[in-house]
Amino acid sequence: MAYITVDRKGSWLLGASFRSSLIAVYSISGRGQIRPVGCFSMAMANRAHQILLDHSNRYAFVPNLGADLVVQLLFDERNGMLRENSPSSVNMQNGAGCRHIAFHPNCRFVYPLNELDGSIVVFGLDASNGTLVDVGKDSILRPDITGNPWCAQIHVSRDETRLFASERRGRTLACWNIEPASGQLSNRTLIETGRNPR
Repeated sequence: MAYITVDRKGSWLLGASFRSSLIAVYSISGRGQIRPVGCFSMAMANRAHQILLDHSNRYAFVPNLGADLVVQLLFDERNGMLRENSPSSVNMQNGAGCRHIAFHPNCRFVYPLNELDGSIVVFGLDASNGTLVDVGKDSILRPDITGNPWCAQIHVSRDETRLFASERRGRTLACWNIEPASGQLSNRTLIETGRNPR
């Protein structure tokens, strides 16, 4: 698994497999042990890189790096089952390589990081049906970068005012201010880091 996470009730372990292009859910016992039975799995389009649940624990999102899309799923916390939402995915730009996403703590915005073209997308989250709506875009790239981008991680600050993302080829950490009403990004700052910031 390239990424694992626990649901918000602590009952299920969810994972995304980049190599096998699938997601899986495992039951967690009251003592925190992973149970080998009752596993659920679902094939993904190509190179699933992450799986995250929204704040309500009802909706799951899976960036597929090789398919340039974010899969939208419904999660049943009673039995750990996942099924397609409607629509079942949101397409990204061809060749973007959607790697990871970050939720804003206010539950209204989601930020996908595209590994292969260096772009950040701003999505509004429709909390009533668990779907994403594109509202903006920016770039993580330094003006002088040569070669293909190689983005890694994305996070929203605990105080909800900043977005951070790393890019390995240019050895930079990018920081934006988040506009509270719209979720849009502004005043990008690039900070040089050591080699291969993850």
